Amino acid sequence: MLDLKLLEKQLDEVLAKESSETMISWLLDRRLKKYVSTLGEGLFANIPSNKIEIIKTKEHLIENNNSIEI
Repeated sequence: MLDLKLLEKQLDEVLAKESSETMISWLLDRRLKKYVSTLGEGLFANIPSNKIEIIKTKEHLIENNNSIEI
């Protein structure tokens, strides 16, 4: 059976040793671990993007001697 008085005493002793800085550090560490577990661990690659030009009008195609085949 669980001794709640003993548990309360142990919890009070642990919390008495903590400061706001250590509690904040612990909390931030927990958040980071949760974030990493959500994304998963791995390598991130820097992949260059390709430039895509959006053609707005038919006149733009005619001016630039371009065509679109559909």
